[in-house]
Amino acid sequence: SDVTDGEVSAIDVAVAQDSQRRGELWRYREQITEAINRLAPNKLDVTLPGDQLAAFVAEVGPRVTARAPRATVWLFGHAADGNIHDVLLIPGIAA
Repeated sequence: SDVTDGEVSAIDVAVAQDSQRRGELWRYREQITEAINRLAPNKLDVTLPGDQLAAFVAEVGPRVTARAPRATVWLFGHAADGNIHDVLLIPGIAA
């Protein structure tokens, strides 16, 4: 997502038009989680009020890398309901 002027906007979206496509999208989503978990099993779920989401997205990466400069932060999820999955890859730290 892009963070611009305090708002979070999607770069691209996919909407299932039928049950077959819905199943494909869910499988794809689960495969993302499985792939990331192999690299970085430090996954957090964060739920915030919608008006705080953009600030969180903008701040979490810099705050993590300030403490762990070699860290990688991935954010994904369903922002429309205020939920973001935070995946932290911090070399040398296991879950």
